[in-house]
Amino acid sequence: EGSRQAHQRDGVALTRFLYWLYQEVPKGNVDEISAAEKLLSFRQQQDFFQGPSFGTISGYESNGAIVHYQVSPKTNRPLGQESLYLVDSGGQYLDGTTDVTRTCCFGEPTEEQKDRFTRVLKGHITLGMVRFPEETTGGHLDVLARQYLWADGVDYAHGTGHGVGSFLSVHEGPQNISPRGFHTPFYPGMIASNEPGYYKDGAFGIRIENLILVKEDMRPGDEKKMMSFETLTLAPIQRNLIQKEMMTPVELDWLNAYHKRRRLIDVTRSKIMEKVNLADKFSLFKDYWSPKIVGEVNDSYVKLAKFKGDFVWHKHDQEDELFLVVEGELLVKLRDKDIHLNEGEFVIIPKGVEHLPVAEKEAYVLLIEPKTTLNTGNAESVLKKEVLDKLVP
Repeated sequence: EGSRQAHQRDGVALTRFLYWLYQEVPKGNVDEISAAEKLLSFRQQQDFFQGPSFGTISGYESNGAIVHYQVSPKTNRPLGQESLYLVDSGGQYLDGTTDVTRTCCFGEPTEEQKDRFTRVLKGHITLGMVRFPEETTGGHLDVLARQYLWADGVDYAHGTGHGVGSFLSVHEGPQNISPRGFHTPFYPGMIASNEPGYYKDGAFGIRIENLILVKEDMRPGDEKKMMSFETLTLAPIQRNLIQKEMMTPVELDWLNAYHKRRRLIDVTRSKIMEKVNLADKFSLFKDYWSPKIVGEVNDSYVKLAKFKGDFVWHKHDQEDELFLVVEGELLVKLRDKDIHLNEGEFVIIPKGVEHLPVAEKEAYVLLIEPKTTLNTGNAESVLKKEVLDKLVP
């Protein structure tokens, strides 16, 4: 759970950084060194951040084709709109370690760049979605990420994934995903990277990296103990680099679901954590446990509510639900554990998971929950636009 929280905060820093890049690069204001420094500054604004988990790889154009490139004043290049920018970075937080790579284009990508990016993305998604029996190793799974590149006669000369610690080493064994990774099987709780890539010498580099968590995944009819991966990293993947006609409906569904999860984090962390004072808004609520709709995010409502006492055990079958404590404290009970939330903290409850919110004292809470959820809100509706403008980008 600590790693999930660390990745949520890291995702806010990454999203802010990417937005900043898309604003500043066309103005000619950014180079490889200043980009890496700006990303660090966004991470430094996050709770529990202790420092980078490794030296940032910040490479534009042919520098991005150098797998372990480290920028220096001598090699530093300005970021432009004619090629691709690869940034591989990570953070050490008290509750987890992150490692993430994104590839960006600030102009119009070529057909070759889109083809190669899409093949890398398809491999990334296929590996992230796989179910596998116990005793499976990274050596068994490595080909899943390479197959679409192999189909076009290309490959990448590094492993697909390495183990990652928790506030420990960002490269931590014994698990890994590579053609040589047959020694250690995956066990629930292990974290690894999922980072296929493509590199054209002298031109550009592409890599897409998320961290993935091994978890049990038993379903009706299974005759073996099965596992799968949960993607921890939350950062946008650039859509105009994708050849949509090369993607299957299943792959597009995965991508849309991934970005939906990421947007929930954007709305809560990037806006609420800027210390917007909503106390006067909540004062107009007439009773407890009656959320008021103040906006929409994708297929969910953004709601405000005043909690006190116990609610009821319930679950949502269609979408995840998010609780963020604006003021006070909240206990969210699950069937197997309790989650304590202080002011400014939030939790995402996966769809289908029963939970019981409890507030021993009065708590002001922001919720994001499915539109199918019955709403009995009774706050004054005049708040809607004012609150929505502050909460939703």
